[in-house]
Amino acid sequence: MSLIKAKQTLAQLNGQLETLQFDGIDAVVTAELKSGRTEAREERKRLTKLAEETHELIHVMAIELKNRFVDAGPDIKLAWKYFYSTTLPNRVLKPGTKDDFRKLEPGESVENSEPYGVWDTPVREIGDFGIGILLYFKVRWSEGRMERSDNNIPPTHLN
Repeated sequence: MSLIKAKQTLAQLNGQLETLQFDGIDAVVTAELKSGRTEAREERKRLTKLAEETHELIHVMAIELKNRFVDAGPDIKLAWKYFYSTTLPNRVLKPGTKDDFRKLEPGESVENSEPYGVWDTPVREIGDFGIGILLYFKVRWSEGRMERSDNNIPPTHLN
């Protein structure tokens, strides 16, 4: 799990815990109970204490994540992993096919996905590599230095 994903998960857990505390535990009214009032109060105290301990644990984990990130410094392997999995367009084979791919959304993680290269990219999707790549090919096409087809870019036409 990435550092950003871990921080997001902790933040979500913290929010869910606060909702549970306020809408669940604290919302239980024991004053109107005729029987079981003592047991209900004790259970509410126990759950409140458990929620506070869990909140403290989430807080400690968030601090630990922050300290690890600060102490670790930049990590080129992590940067390349992010680049290949999130920045570059990725694809995955559609179920039951051998050569029909589905393009993944940026940041989408699917087992057996792979980045795809310029030569394997349909012309209509070349802009996924960035505006610079798109402009390069549009200029080449407009100058007549490259054939344009609705299929993949033919590498033999690059001069």
